[in-house]
Amino acid sequence: MIVFGIADASCSFAAGSHPSDDGNDKKTVRYYGSDGDLDHITNGTIGNGRYQIGQRISAIVDMTSNPRKVVFYVDDIEQPNIVNGIPSEIRFWARLQIQLIFICKQ
Repeated sequence: MIVFGIADASCSFAAGSHPSDDGNDKKTVRYYGSDGDLDHITNGTIGNGRYQIGQRISAIVDMTSNPRKVVFYVDDIEQPNIVNGIPSEIRFWARLQIQLIFICKQ
């Protein structure tokens, strides 16, 4: 699973925690590659494209507009859902979770 987004600069993330854990659910914007969902104050906003390993994902943050906003891109294609009203100080984050499956034969 790949999750990418921005966070209020006041957020801190514990090792092994999801970016929305520990009260950060309202302080982070989360764009999920597996289904294209966009989560922030509302969860499960649909309509953005899915992405996977090997694709280029990016975000353009407009800190001069009023309200401030972030727009996400997948392979240079602007995604339809944006987030307005982002904090004045942010940082970017990404989370890559790899699930390993072992099959043992006897």
